Amino acid sequence: KVRQAIMYAIDRNAIIESLYGGAAKPANCGYVAPHLIPEGLEAYAYDPAKAKALLDEAGWANINADKPITLLTYYGSPQAANVMAAVQSMLAQVGINVVPRVVDTPTYNGIVYKEGTPDWNEFAMVYAGLQNGPNPAGLNPGLNKSQIPPAGFNTMRIEFAGLSAAFDKALGETDASKLDAAWQDVCKAMKAELPWATLWVANRYG
Repeated sequence: KVRQAIMYAIDRNAIIESLYGGAAKPANCGYVAPHLIPEGLEAYAYDPAKAKALLDEAGWANINADKPITLLTYYGSPQAANVMAAVQSMLAQVGINVVPRVVDTPTYNGIVYKEGTPDWNEFAMVYAGLQNGPNPAGLNPGLNKSQIPPAGFNTMRIEFAGLSAAFDKALGETDASKLDAAWQDVCKAMKAELPWATLWVANRYG
């Protein structure tokens, strides 16, 4: 419910228009390509009232309240700084106090790939990319439970059985006519289990 609240608390369309010049698409799972989105998938609309209600249901006041939460990133561009400032402001409006921290890539990797038990206080939240390229399989190393470091780059140590099963099925599908449906099942699992708060996909690939 907390992750859902974050999705409802962030005005993604406003950020896309003001900071990306419209050159991005809101993502309600890990994909935005039409053939990978199942019909009828409900979008996360900007709804701070619903975000607050979900936080109340989750017991946010007892879990964390206004304690600061590190929002870690390796993005050091002015655009990224503006995005993080906007996200920080929007989350603050619903009662989530995030503090952006920008580090270089080696430092970021040292934190999130730390062997053994990681210090979650250092990266309770991250602003990071999940995929480079249009291949839907590119999300698997960051989300499948079999890809927890050092096996892959599932740095948030996500272990959602339904999502991993959907990935495994799609990766093993040999019938080209069934591939889109298999990846749509991955999208459904991502939407339902929300392993990451998927914000948007920039228009990099046409």
